[in-house]
Amino acid sequence: MNGDFKIGLGTAIRMRRAKANLKKEQFALMVGINRLTLRKIESGTANPQLDVLLKIANGLDVPISTLFFEGEALAREFAEKRPFA
Repeated sequence: MNGDFKIGLGTAIRMRRAKANLKKEQFALMVGINRLTLRKIESGTANPQLDVLLKIANGLDVPISTLFFEGEALAREFAEKRPFA
């Protein structure tokens, strides 16, 4: 995964979790992943495995494709806002 997409995906997950009014610790326990792993995913520093992303999608009650779509859209937004070097 490229950096922008990982950040976009993490942001999409964090936004959906917050919208569901779930704290990080609560959500990590609910879906059966480590809190630190969730933190890394949401910050865009992890390379999550598909099974972990499926657990997260199921916990948020959305198809995994929705998370990918939202993550990609957010990644494009981030890239557009970045000044050209």
